[in-house]
Amino acid sequence: MEYYNNTTTNVNHSNGTSNTPEHYKVILKWISFVIFLGIIAFNALVIVLLLSRKKKTRMGFFVTNLAISDLCLGLFYVFPELVFNKFGVPWNKYVCYIVYAFFSQWSAYVSIYAIVVMSIDRLYVIVRPLSAASKGQKYRFGLASVAWITGSVLAVQYVVHTEFWNTERTFCVHFIPYREVISTDEIIPKDRVISNAKIKTIKLLLVVVCVYILCWTPIYVGAYLQFYANIKAGLIYNVLYTFAPLNSFANPLVFLIFNFKMFRSKEKMTDSHLMHMNTVKTSLGSKRHH
Repeated sequence: MEYYNNTTTNVNHSNGTSNTPEHYKVILKWISFVIFLGIIAFNALVIVLLLSRKKKTRMGFFVTNLAISDLCLGLFYVFPELVFNKFGVPWNKYVCYIVYAFFSQWSAYVSIYAIVVMSIDRLYVIVRPLSAASKGQKYRFGLASVAWITGSVLAVQYVVHTEFWNTERTFCVHFIPYREVISTDEIIPKDRVISNAKIKTIKLLLVVVCVYILCWTPIYVGAYLQFYANIKAGLIYNVLYTFAPLNSFANPLVFLIFNFKMFRSKEKMTDSHLMHMNTVKTSLGSKRHH
């Protein structure tokens, strides 16, 4: 994806970004490939682990929803960018309108709003714990579907404002280079009634939100500087653009790290309980022997 300083268009073409030296293009291409593999592998792992659990939790449902949205971002946003811009496969009309104009933007929006709906659910659990506990599958699926429907509606405007140019090189052009940035500020009351499990899920969510801000804010700032300050895209911008989807790589890792810690603590508690039971049995056996 390339922004030109003398126009308001957002251009994707088959030869990559012209303002980046060739050896840096090669490095960014393979970094993007590794990010793509990481997004697919780790999100698929999280989905399998959560769906295979016998006990289904509320937080697990929304983490699964986020993992599926990140998986879609890898398939429909990172992969087309990798194939058509990094590896130089020529665009065609159908890929331009269907994949770039709709599905890539749809997956990016859904990934954003999956974090938003998870934030809303956590806030609801904290503010109205009794009412939240009574909510069933209709509430969960209804809230999760908001992210997917909203992403679909917002992605339509990209199709409307996208054109395919087939000249000496193939171009996929979008005339309105912007995307709404959603900021979620979650209110976390300092109440001792909040359980340790809820605190852990809140911490997990905050890490996910912070990772998103760190990954995507620089690219948004760079895009607006190019649009309003007439700054030409260069190496720094393209490095930021390559690393922007890294949050979809990091989200499943954050979940696995948090749950690994919880698993380790449970394992230690189980070992301690077994040692205590063995001690009691040994003591009772020695008393009976005497």
